[in-house]
Amino acid sequence: MDGFDMTGISPARTDASVLIIGGGATAWAVADEIRRLDRERPLTLVSGDDGTQIRYAQPQNYLATAHAPGLALEHGHVDPQELGVTLHAHTRVLGLDRTGRRAMTTHAPIDYSAAVLATGHRARTAFRYEQPRCIQAATFSGARTLLERLDNRRLRHVAVYGHEGLACRVVELLSRSGVEVEWILATETPLETQLPAPLPRRILQALEHPNVVIHGARRIVRCQAVQRPVAISLDDGTALNVDHMIWADRVPGDARLAMAAGLRSTRRGVCVDTRGRTSDPAIYAIDACTATPKRFDLTDERMLRQEARVIASAICGHAPPLVGPQGWHLDLPGLPVAVHGGSLRGQGWQVARDDRRGTLLYQGPCERPAAMAATGRYCAAAHAGRLDPARAPLSWPARALA
Repeated sequence: MDGFDMTGISPARTDASVLIIGGGATAWAVADEIRRLDRERPLTLVSGDDGTQIRYAQPQNYLATAHAPGLALEHGHVDPQELGVTLHAHTRVLGLDRTGRRAMTTHAPIDYSAAVLATGHRARTAFRYEQPRCIQAATFSGARTLLERLDNRRLRHVAVYGHEGLACRVVELLSRSGVEVEWILATETPLETQLPAPLPRRILQALEHPNVVIHGARRIVRCQAVQRPVAISLDDGTALNVDHMIWADRVPGDARLAMAAGLRSTRRGVCVDTRGRTSDPAIYAIDACTATPKRFDLTDERMLRQEARVIASAICGHAPPLVGPQGWHLDLPGLPVAVHGGSLRGQGWQVARDDRRGTLLYQGPCERPAAMAATGRYCAAAHAGRLDPARAPLSWPARALA
């Protein structure tokens, strides 16, 4: 690959299995596509949780509900034996030895011929969408707005996960408000090398505040946040009970793992080529940990399968599959209306009528379920005579619903 340094990389190991890091829909999609191409290749999957429960979303769910995307997720179960996958559940990968093609885990080293970083977005959004008292602060302005809302709840004890400038800012705002903070750091690197220098005096004072307790180089093993208090278990056995949990780490865990292994990356994630390969040809990355995540968990499962098929063909030595933009077509129950959308960005929204079915067809540039839901509601409103179909929105259909 152009621009990637391939020096110091050992030849591929044919006696080792393909290692897939992750236990969600993204990881199992990669395993399934590899198994379709090669029935004999050994597969090993490492998951930080049970590894057999997956969550995925279909666009139809978003047409039936106006809730947050995570509330429309469907749950499924995977049997590793059916795919011939060796599953290491409740196991965390600590590091990747690129020279020896070996992954260091919390239990035992695992040799691999190829590795796929496939955690997906679940690690970043599970707290926000599935745990009512665990939320994610993704930006500095968002953190301030978030904390202003939390201030109305009169919180006394909060846990913050993260180690970069965003987490520092959140801890500062909380400590200045008199809140007791349990700061969980996921790195052994001193903060001075992770944050802008010099730090403002107000932030230094906040970090040295007696209400701030720092847990260095720790990972969250379990977080039960359905009801108060929020129960958090760390990998060193520490148990925390707090009023709220704030996820303030903008870099996914797999991206941090790849960065520590010396893979070419940016602040947003790991750099990959068109076939999902990183700067090490034996390591692939998909979805959330890449520098340009596709957010497959919030879109049609077909797009996730398409990307997984590309990586599987590269690992198995097959020619790249012919993949291209795929549209979607959704029927609205109870209405003579259907929604059709193209996946090419930049298309304008169009209106047409199917004479055979008497159906309004809308074609648009966005594959996101929010756009699908908004388009579906727009179609329904147009069919009921509340909107003029000739005045369809040109970019984002939700604007017409404001």
